[in-house]
Amino acid sequence: MDGVLIDSEPWWNVALQVGFRTVGLEMSEEMCEETMGARLNEVVNYRVKKHGLDASLSEIIEQRIEDEIIHLVNTKAGILPGVKEAISMLKEANYPLAIASSSPHRLINAVIKKLDYSHDFDGVFSAQDDDMGKPHPSVYLRCAISLGVAPSECIVIEDSVNGMVAAKAAGMKVIVVPDPKMYDNPAWGLADKKLKSLLELSKNHLLIL
Repeated sequence: MDGVLIDSEPWWNVALQVGFRTVGLEMSEEMCEETMGARLNEVVNYRVKKHGLDASLSEIIEQRIEDEIIHLVNTKAGILPGVKEAISMLKEANYPLAIASSSPHRLINAVIKKLDYSHDFDGVFSAQDDDMGKPHPSVYLRCAISLGVAPSECIVIEDSVNGMVAAKAAGMKVIVVPDPKMYDNPAWGLADKKLKSLLELSKNHLLIL
């Protein structure tokens, strides 16, 4: 969802900076991007431990970040290029579609409402409900089971390395659409296809199954 349907990734960085600043930790862009694609609670717990912060602050930081990213998505973030066209093409071809996101339910619901896509997805899954978030494959495997589709018959569209690794660990094919500044990252070599935007997505890309 983040960085695939909506341009929320830059705003996640802002939300992380706002949240951690409340406890005196200044987050650089590099620090924010280090945990891109991970669950919010795992990001917070990682930083709290790494920087020696009081563990009792974790819940406060997490709530502040979640409130801020929802506000920013509602007021700043927009749909990414090619999303409408891609969803239309896949629906016309009768592919079941689902969201499998690291984001908390509140944010997923805010994005779906903002983009008015509530009727386009056959399932919506948050890694918040799993014991482990991406790069663990749990959320993707749960998604496939719910859709009644074998993992080997699934194509995942991702923008993060953590998400790509999770999808490949689930035995799924992966098309990555990286942020332009991360496009040349050699890690994308694990993906089955790499696109500059969803505007490039065509039915031919689905032949990777």
